Amino acid sequence: MTKPTRYVLASGNLTAPTSSSYWAVPGLLLGGAYPGAKDAQQRQSRIRALLDAGIRTFVNLMEEDETNYSGERFVPYDDLARQFCSDANCCRFPIVDLSIPSPAKWR
Repeated sequence: MTKPTRYVLASGNLTAPTSSSYWAVPGLLLGGAYPGAKDAQQRQSRIRALLDAGIRTFVNLMEEDETNYSGERFVPYDDLARQFCSDANCCRFPIVDLSIPSPAKWR
C-alpha cells in the first residue's frame, strides 16, 4: 500500500509572514486579517510577504461591500497578488458579518 501524498502549501518557515497572520496548521494553512491596506506600499509589502511565504490561494470571507470601522471600503488586493505571482488564486466566500454560515455553505 502506498503512502498518501502530503501536500505542503507554504514554506517551511513557521514564522508568520505578517504581524496580523498566524499558522492555523503549521506550514499548511495560514489565517489572518485582511492583507490589503489603504496605503499602496503597505498593501504591496503584505502581499509580497504572503507570496514569499508560499501562499498561493487567498480566501476572502468578507462581503463585497464590507467597510472598516471608519466606514471606508476595503481596498482590493486580488489583481496585485496576481500581478506579483501568476499562480496566485483569490477566492471570495462571503459570510455576513457576525453570522454563522449553514453547514451546506461550508461544504
